Amino acid sequence: MTYQRLDLITAPASQPVTLYEVKAHTRVDFDDDDMLLVTLMDAAIEHVETILGRQLMSATYELHLGGFPAGNLALPRPPVSSVESVTYRDRDGTEQTFTDFLAYLDRDAPFIAPTTRWPSTQEHPDAVVVRFVAGFDEAPDRARVAILSLVSHWYDTRTPNEGNVREVPHHITRLLNSTRTWAQA
Repeated sequence: MTYQRLDLITAPASQPVTLYEVKAHTRVDFDDDDMLLVTLMDAAIEHVETILGRQLMSATYELHLGGFPAGNLALPRPPVSSVESVTYRDRDGTEQTFTDFLAYLDRDAPFIAPTTRWPSTQEHPDAVVVRFVAGFDEAPDRARVAILSLVSHWYDTRTPNEGNVREVPHHITRLLNSTRTWAQA
């Protein structure tokens, strides 16, 4: 099983920070740059989620696999709150639902494990599909501060200064490292 694809099925209903919060943090009191600020906010959220290895706001995903793993099936984008379904194509290509598993979701590296063993599957890129819900109800404060700080930094430094591109400020890296999911790093 080498093939793996993660599809977003239902996007988060809200963002970890609002445009109002971004404008207050960046001290922007006019509407002309709203589109730019939203673009920077979206990029900052994606950056923070990537660095943390976490889903900040609750969303539904489907994990597509070329087959079941030899051991436990790891679920990306913690925290995972529920596994909605596990389906697979049996050797004849018929879609089946697999329910003989236990979900271990209360950890940084959530996974599901079969109670007996995984069934055999047809050779196909989408032989196994796991639908699950990941993310927080409210984003952690450190992630929110990092997003606001990134947006402010990117807004203020839109062009390199004398040919030097400034790195992300050290305090943002420190904030994120203290919240990062190191189990998946």
